[in-house]
Amino acid sequence: MPPPASTTSQSPSSTTAAPQTSTTSESCPTAPDKKTKPGTWKPTAKPNKQITPGKMRSDCEQIPDGFSKADADKAETMEAAMASRNRQLRVSDGCQVYWPAPYEVCGAIRDKYNELGGPNGFLLHPKTNELTNPDGRGKRTEFVNGPIYWSPEGGAHPVVNHFLAAWARHGYEAGYIGYPTTDEIVNPDKIGRRQHFTGSTIYWKLNEAYSIGGAIFDKWGQAGWEGGWLGYPISDETVTPDGVGRFNAFENGMLYWHPSLGAHPVGGAILGYWRFIGYEKSSWGYPASDEYTDEKGLPTQAFQNEVVDLMREAKGDPKYIWYYPGDEFSANYRVGKFESRRPPQNYDTKVFTWTFHLSDFMINKGVAGLNTRMGCVTWLTRDGALEKWYQDKSHTDLPITYQYHGSIPNNVDDAKYNLFGTCQFTNDTVRKKPNGTIAYGVTLAEFGHAYQFLKR
Repeated sequence: MPPPASTTSQSPSSTTAAPQTSTTSESCPTAPDKKTKPGTWKPTAKPNKQITPGKMRSDCEQIPDGFSKADADKAETMEAAMASRNRQLRVSDGCQVYWPAPYEVCGAIRDKYNELGGPNGFLLHPKTNELTNPDGRGKRTEFVNGPIYWSPEGGAHPVVNHFLAAWARHGYEAGYIGYPTTDEIVNPDKIGRRQHFTGSTIYWKLNEAYSIGGAIFDKWGQAGWEGGWLGYPISDETVTPDGVGRFNAFENGMLYWHPSLGAHPVGGAILGYWRFIGYEKSSWGYPASDEYTDEKGLPTQAFQNEVVDLMREAKGDPKYIWYYPGDEFSANYRVGKFESRRPPQNYDTKVFTWTFHLSDFMINKGVAGLNTRMGCVTWLTRDGALEKWYQDKSHTDLPITYQYHGSIPNNVDDAKYNLFGTCQFTNDTVRKKPNGTIAYGVTLAEFGHAYQFLKR
């Protein structure tokens, strides 16, 4: 939780009222089995000004877990003192006590708390008085299930669960995320949630919440937010190792920002190979454009030091190829020839072996002499999720005519697998990047194969 803070004057108030139905405090049996069990919370109807044995609300009603009889009796006398004070003033002072919690909840925080159901809502009872935050500007009151924070620019809003954890990772209101400006909001997909803050937004989906803001947030919006091709964020905004850039990882790609190049998404095979060679630390540098189609009709993306185009005719056959023991597959694509095999019954039938060889078209596209080299990398998904155990070996500085190959063990019958790969080589074409400087072109030959093992 945030650093300790002192009790101070209340946050500005509106007019939201607390529940009006009340419980009478009268002489009643003190035997535990005779006490009323806690139900829907109600303010005490006739609170005692002084602690009177046998006549306190705690003598008539069971005290909710987490509070003692001393807490409850003190809270009742605080209710009585507040009622007397308001009668004398002929107006509410903007604070309220919620038996059995011996604390005052005040101003806009009280109004928000009542709006959310008070002790009957998800926050349950207060556990502090109103506190002043370390910046001297904002206020907060802490409740059993999370705090409500107030600031002049954002108003009063609860921050709880994964949102609170993500906010805490970045220093609460003192960090770049700032103060909350909304409650949690359900996203259009009815699955995730978001909460806006003065300096960022936190998004949650199922298991974790992450912050995203600034130019990266704006670019993500251009791509369709969580409903676009990038999906939900799966990391907080993170400073790159060189201390210059920022990035967020997403379900289906990444968004990088550089102070002079702006924010750009990277996905698919281009991301797969960029990851393989070291992201922004590689010879490519930072992304300098979004992916676009060049004059040859190829998907292309400019980086600081390279312009990368992509031949993807072989990518991801939408029809899964079925393999029974002993089955083989072969296909010629514009980018290369793909061959695969499942061993017969007298061998390990759970293994999938494959080879990929660049087509003459691609070899001729890259060869300016006999010394052209290439590098390749593959990754694997199972039923749509990345198989993190599958670590492709480093295949760099290969002859462009090399027959790239590999094997995948322990394939499960009926699971749906997708093998993706890219081979990269640099040709002699010199092209201009969007910012006008010159860069050598890099070509990626992307291949993909969707397969499923079946039983006979």
